[in-house]
Amino acid sequence: MKEIKKIGGWDIAIASIIVMATIVCNIPIMRALCISPLLLSAYFFCVVIYRKTAYYQPIGQLALSIAFVMMSIFFTLNLFQSTIRLGSIDTPFLLHDAQSFYLLSHDIHNNELSNHSPLVPYMGYPRFLSLWLSLGINDIAYPIIFNIALMLGSLLLVGKCACMISGNTVYTNKISGYAMMLTALVPGVMASGTVLSKEPFIIFSILLCTYALLTIKQHRKPFIFYALLIFSLCILSLFRATYLYIILIFAIGIWIYKFTRQDIIPGIAVIILIAVAIEYGVSHSSWGSGDYVGNYIKDNGHSMFFYGDSQKPLQQLLGDYNSYSVWKKLLILPFTVAIQFMIPFPFETALPEYGQPISNIYHRMSYLWYIAALPILLYYILHWWRKGEGTMLSIWALVTAIAYCIPAFITGGAISRYAFCFVPLLSIMGGYVLAHMHTYDKKRKQVIYMLSATYFLLIGIALYIGANPSLILH
Repeated sequence: MKEIKKIGGWDIAIASIIVMATIVCNIPIMRALCISPLLLSAYFFCVVIYRKTAYYQPIGQLALSIAFVMMSIFFTLNLFQSTIRLGSIDTPFLLHDAQSFYLLSHDIHNNELSNHSPLVPYMGYPRFLSLWLSLGINDIAYPIIFNIALMLGSLLLVGKCACMISGNTVYTNKISGYAMMLTALVPGVMASGTVLSKEPFIIFSILLCTYALLTIKQHRKPFIFYALLIFSLCILSLFRATYLYIILIFAIGIWIYKFTRQDIIPGIAVIILIAVAIEYGVSHSSWGSGDYVGNYIKDNGHSMFFYGDSQKPLQQLLGDYNSYSVWKKLLILPFTVAIQFMIPFPFETALPEYGQPISNIYHRMSYLWYIAALPILLYYILHWWRKGEGTMLSIWALVTAIAYCIPAFITGGAISRYAFCFVPLLSIMGGYVLAHMHTYDKKRKQVIYMLSATYFLLIGIALYIGANPSLILH
């Protein structure tokens, strides 16, 4: 409590009042009294830790507050809809992956796994949910609060990674704070913490892997950070092993910078650890009811990534994307990356129909994403690999851009959430631009104004087409 008193700040008081009011207005009082302390504790814990770091910035604390308020509000609204309006605590009304995770966790807890159990490629998250059941907790509020805590912790890791990647300069802390704020302002990223979703674990693990790799490369307390690396690799192997290939790309990018003989043994050790995690994760990706990937492709054919009315324009544009050769997919990669960048279009932002999770409103607040992405794009135009801009930051910009492009290559850009886990790392480049904005001369500022105007014009055209799919559909 002493630490919390030392923190001060109107943002904390306002955040607490808003969250408490939202919970009490939507949830029965006794349940609210159980939920509120845990939710607020997760926030206070992260703020206290952040205040003790060397990279603390007021804008970083504000980012934590904004993320906490938004996630808490939509968490409460989702909880009301799934366990009060349309369901109950014992039988919550859930959709899509959340429903599969919930049902499978009960099957695991009751030792009733069979071919009739929901088909899930990675068992990490259902097993996590089953742990709550083993503790006698059936209320989905508690694992979601854990997700929110992971997302707040991810913001702290964004700040730390930004410091290590941008180097020791007078702007380092500002870059860190702005990177945290850009991440907090992307609803598609933060919304994953408001529902039963494995994405918070994936985002947190990718950031923790990055932090561990950066520290091991610097030869600082390596055994502790090897343990952190192994821990994060284990989580990814259980929750989504395919992202481990991206971690391998990250490791190569980090090790290339100022490579010396001292880096050989740690580098070999890191590659072995990642390879073992990949082998374990891929070999344990299904639970015995058949080949998941094979079934998925067989059932959906060339439309495996294009389903529902909102995806029809993409089918018209891309055709039978899965039948394309690797070279053809690479040739149209700029186009599919642009599609991934723009989704969700406004025709996916309509108010939720009966039974749809209220978090869809939060997730579909895509306009904030377009704004937050602008400084990231400006970095690649104005700074990437320019003399005096920082070699490590340029290398990191390259590997994160590759990571962001891979889901677009695989899915034709149709599933943007597969790439959202890399946005917190891309935000470091956006933080660099914002931190240096005041140093630009008049000529460079004019260039930025021109580029920004062009950017928003193109965004406007794309949004208009998205709001009028008849322009594409025939």
